[in-house]
Amino acid sequence: MQARPTLIVLAQADNVMPAEQCMLPHESLALEQFNTLQATLMTADATGLNVVCVAPSHRVNAIRRLRPKLCVLDLQDTGNANAQDPMARAVATGVMASSMAPGWLLLPSHLHRITANTLNIMAKALDEHPIVLPQYQHISGYPLGFSAEFYSELTRLQHANDLRRLLNRYPGCHIDVQDPGIWGEDWATRVPPTVMPASAPITSSGQARS
Repeated sequence: MQARPTLIVLAQADNVMPAEQCMLPHESLALEQFNTLQATLMTADATGLNVVCVAPSHRVNAIRRLRPKLCVLDLQDTGNANAQDPMARAVATGVMASSMAPGWLLLPSHLHRITANTLNIMAKALDEHPIVLPQYQHISGYPLGFSAEFYSELTRLQHANDLRRLLNRYPGCHIDVQDPGIWGEDWATRVPPTVMPASAPITSSGQARS
């Protein structure tokens, strides 16, 4: 049986909306964010993939109590302004912890509306393409998929924008999915994330689309 990629859930603090940008009290915001993370982890579990969760120190114990069998990695605050930013460190930490995987799917924890089917489609696509990106209605989203040949690049990330530069240097394959959840929590009211141009889109059935 062919090995499958590891799904890295990125639960670092920068993935969530700052309290000052939200109408909820701080305590309610923290609960909302944690509930969103729980939902994302439930979807991750449903894929059958190996799952690694990278989280800030203040969340690690709670996640481990909730999911005792889950590999939860502590993204400690270095206190160094010149160090990697949290997103870059989270990706590098997750990839290094699963160095024997044939590839990785990078999933921000706030994408709790994404379906397990979409994640499995992206995992399958990595069998044939070194970089894969999902798209819905011609607009890209997450997770980003990388094969094992990008181990060195992923573990050397210094900034989240380095991922964008990596995609610009090595254009990936867009995979058509019927899932607006790839855009994130507020997909219905915001401009979804876009990534660098990739090769011709592929349908979820594996056929190139003209």
